[in-house]
Amino acid sequence: MSNQALTREAGIDREQLLNQVGDRASTMETLQNAWVIARRELQDSFRDWRIIAPIFIFTLVFPFLANIGTGLFIGLFEESTDTDRIFKAFIPLMPMIVGFFPISISLVVALDSFVGEKERRSLEPLLATPLTNLELYIGKVVASTLPPLAASYVGMTVYLTSLVISTGRWDIDPIVLLQIVVLTTVQAVVMVTGAVIISSQTTSTRASNLLASLVLIPMSLVTIVEAGLIINYRFRAALWYMALAMVIVTILLVRIGVRLFNREEMLGRSIDNLNLGWILRTVKDQFVGLNGEKFTVRKWYRRSVLPALPRYRVQLRVILLAMLIAYVAGFAFVYLVEISQANVDAVVNSETFEQDWPDFWEKFVQTDPLVSVITSLRVTLFMLIVGSVTFGVMGIVGTTVPMLALGMITGFALREDVDLIPMLAAMLPQGLFDLIALVMGGAIALRAGSIIAATLEDETIGEVWLRAIGDGLKLMVGIILPVAIIGGLVEAIITPLVFAALT
Repeated sequence: MSNQALTREAGIDREQLLNQVGDRASTMETLQNAWVIARRELQDSFRDWRIIAPIFIFTLVFPFLANIGTGLFIGLFEESTDTDRIFKAFIPLMPMIVGFFPISISLVVALDSFVGEKERRSLEPLLATPLTNLELYIGKVVASTLPPLAASYVGMTVYLTSLVISTGRWDIDPIVLLQIVVLTTVQAVVMVTGAVIISSQTTSTRASNLLASLVLIPMSLVTIVEAGLIINYRFRAALWYMALAMVIVTILLVRIGVRLFNREEMLGRSIDNLNLGWILRTVKDQFVGLNGEKFTVRKWYRRSVLPALPRYRVQLRVILLAMLIAYVAGFAFVYLVEISQANVDAVVNSETFEQDWPDFWEKFVQTDPLVSVITSLRVTLFMLIVGSVTFGVMGIVGTTVPMLALGMITGFALREDVDLIPMLAAMLPQGLFDLIALVMGGAIALRAGSIIAATLEDETIGEVWLRAIGDGLKLMVGIILPVAIIGGLVEAIITPLVFAALT
């Protein structure tokens, strides 16, 4: 479709829209203009048999193969007394698998969305249309998602129909089936939005295909987690939270994709260039932060480290709030969940419990300060690295999980009237230092991951992210390392004395 045709079909005055590039348009106008691009892409896709053939194969052939596998699986347990329970637990996995294979094809279409147009020399007329970056991006996402997603729905329908015909039974919970449909939909959108970002930032189809693992591997791991939740029917409600999390990730990816979208750079860039020197210089300059002045530790703290702390105000508040909520949730969980009193009595009232309880906490006391320091830095560095590629999620998870467990232990001890002195003696002396290190580490990881979705002016996304990494490393060395050293010395020298005196 030509530039004039796209303009005419969108119903937009070219000169008026060119003056409004980057301005906000109404949601309906944005969707209408995005659909112009989506319809164009869908027409091109359905003309290419190399795209349609795999979709039909996965849609029509794979469900029957899955049905044969289901029959063999049922046959293995037909003499078991738990056949019905096994059937209800494992059979919902097959619709999920049948639905996942077609949406994996969406990667092929999405990875080709921009870089393929560039190689076919049809990108310049497309970018010259009076459509905003958001409209172009959404149009590409919709066009890449609809065919595989429709194939996924059809494939699941074919499988379920053949299952009922072949086995004569329907034991899949409708709620579980709805969860699978919702998860399949949001997974497809997440994969496509991520792949479109890759396509817009690479210079060749080969490079974009090599980077496809950045999308496919995480989503495969997510599918494995979903499978585990489906099998453990008591935790199936968590699937709704996974769907909500992926919706949030989709919104972030769309925001990042539109921010990264640069028409002039996309047309002018012909070779992917990795400038390691610039990367290291950017991180180093942010880490030192003295603008070429002579380095001294005092000046570094006064001019660089301490001024960096206000940039983490929001992240620190989020981490502290998340930790408080996790602790309260863990504490409340013990009182809300029914636990067999016989099992509790078997533990608490056993002859060895009074000795085992202090021994349990004594194992947490680290007498080697070096090991304590290395552990603290290793946890912080891990959260920084993983948090940078998970939109800061690891910064929250890494700080809330310990607090959740601590809340559960505290709640259980208070409910069963268990002596809390061993726990307090093992944790309080160095607890403040551990808390500071944990909170700062979580805030660093949260900022490094979430800043790529922020609205910042006059800087590229790469520079913003590298400066966040430099700030994080600076606070690790300037604050977390001294705090970890002091905490390690306290744990190695003072904590054993306190523990021995109180227990």
